[in-house]
Amino acid sequence: MIIFFHNLNFKQAMNKNQVEDIYTLSPMQEGMLFHMLAQPDSEAYFEQVSCDFEGEINLPGFQQAWQEIVDRYAVFRTSFHWDGLDKPVQVVHKTAVLPWETLDWSTLDQTKIAEKFESLLRDDRRRGFNHEQAPLMRCVLISTGKKSWKFIWSHHHMLMDGWCSGIILDELFKRYKAHITQKSVTFPGNPSFKNYISWLAKQDHEKAKAFWSNELAGFDTPTPLGIGNAVLTDKNNTNHGYAECTYDLSPDLSGSILEWTKKEGVTTNILLQGYGQYCLVFTAGKMKLFLDQQFLAGRLNYPVWNQ
Repeated sequence: MIIFFHNLNFKQAMNKNQVEDIYTLSPMQEGMLFHMLAQPDSEAYFEQVSCDFEGEINLPGFQQAWQEIVDRYAVFRTSFHWDGLDKPVQVVHKTAVLPWETLDWSTLDQTKIAEKFESLLRDDRRRGFNHEQAPLMRCVLISTGKKSWKFIWSHHHMLMDGWCSGIILDELFKRYKAHITQKSVTFPGNPSFKNYISWLAKQDHEKAKAFWSNELAGFDTPTPLGIGNAVLTDKNNTNHGYAECTYDLSPDLSGSILEWTKKEGVTTNILLQGYGQYCLVFTAGKMKLFLDQQFLAGRLNYPVWNQ
């Protein structure tokens, strides 16, 4: 894959001693970058994982485990560049230091902690990421008591999909355990994302276009919700036409759902989206619907491109 750079500022900004590789973006990444540049204040594609920890935390070991994750996976050392280039590219840096923030709220009461935490989450999302600065990821650890903590892991969706989060967290805690027990741990080799990009470039795009044109033939109007007034298209409606609704599932039902999704090899999210689409069939009055959802999330067998 040959990439030509005509932007002098880009070439000057790239220190060749710090660059490991440069290649183009996947179509999905290009779409996300487009939205990021078109709406810089948008929180779309900003991924944020938060949780509570109980017990002692070896902070140096925890931070080191995270840094090893960044060192191991090229995408966590990647920045994205567009201005003045023929095509957007992603630059893999040889090193990238994961930004960390540690806070001490241990003297605050639970009400105040909850308020500050919600504010911190909101401010973190609004802060976003500079797509030209690797890594597009950061962590915050907050002490809320003698042995209680809150943790925030934020990253941009251009780096990975939701399936990867579990893989990364599983490896993270294995690395952390190895640090605190002073035992070595090894991991299998990880697939090269560059190989996937190269595989994409070799695909017959005209053939793919013809396939999807045929599959989507007949879809020329938006799917109606069929639930009364179309408030989603009413610009004068200050409520934006949507709201949040919370429903608590019983432990038994939750367990049954998780057991079923594990057996079928799908996520809980896919199950719930399928249920929503089943309901939409009745409200919209149509048996054939088009919904923009990503069900496979790239989790097909990958030996074809991982060569």
